[in-house]
Amino acid sequence: MSEKLSRIILSVEAVLIVLPFIWVAGGKTLIVIFTVSDLLNVAKEFSITILIILMILASWWRLFIAFIRGGSSNLHKQHLGWWLALLAGAVILIGCLISNFLPRSPAYSRMDAFRFELESFWGAKRLLIPTIHLALEKFLRKPTGETAPSAHQEIHK
Repeated sequence: MSEKLSRIILSVEAVLIVLPFIWVAGGKTLIVIFTVSDLLNVAKEFSITILIILMILASWWRLFIAFIRGGSSNLHKQHLGWWLALLAGAVILIGCLISNFLPRSPAYSRMDAFRFELESFWGAKRLLIPTIHLALEKFLRKPTGETAPSAHQEIHK
């Protein structure tokens, strides 16, 4: 597949998958903040979760914009930290998928509450599609504009 077509497909994925997730997650965040703001412990744990999610989404958007603007060569130039944040998000999403196949926890236990929160982000698992797309572009496509060094160049190094 050409790089131009890949950019178009990734843009469609961003509009159809990532933007609706942000819209729903943002609405849910506002509802939870306004309904449980008097419960300090819940609000503190929730704010840490929100910061982690925002970090993951910011890294995804950073890499997405880098790919759309500069193609695979620009994607290869991005700092490793952006990729590590995205990897953290992918691990969390894979944990959500695995959680669906495990036996249910006892009702009203801490694990049941944790799994409910883990599974409650509607559409989060779908974020794996554009995330995998970006990772494939990074690791399978050779950067454009770079050529392999010739034997003559290797000798003179």
